[in-house]
Amino acid sequence: MAIAERLAAADPGNAEWQRDLIVSCVKLVDAEPEAARSWLARALAVARALRAAGRLAPVDAWMPAELERRLRNAGGAPD
Repeated sequence: MAIAERLAAADPGNAEWQRDLIVSCVKLVDAEPEAARSWLARALAVARALRAAGRLAPVDAWMPAELERRLRNAGGAPD
């Protein structure tokens, strides 16, 4: 996670590194279920930012809706 965070922070314009950060957050949901809402909210924020900037790859267009669904199921409403 630390590597994904560093890379994403170092180059916010790199959509691949931002996607890697989303994936890392989602993987941590299983590893740290008590922090699921926090990880999902963070992943959703990154996915929304990519979409808003027009940099969310077409193959990943499903991500924001799926992350919103998971966040609702985890007991947190998406912002």
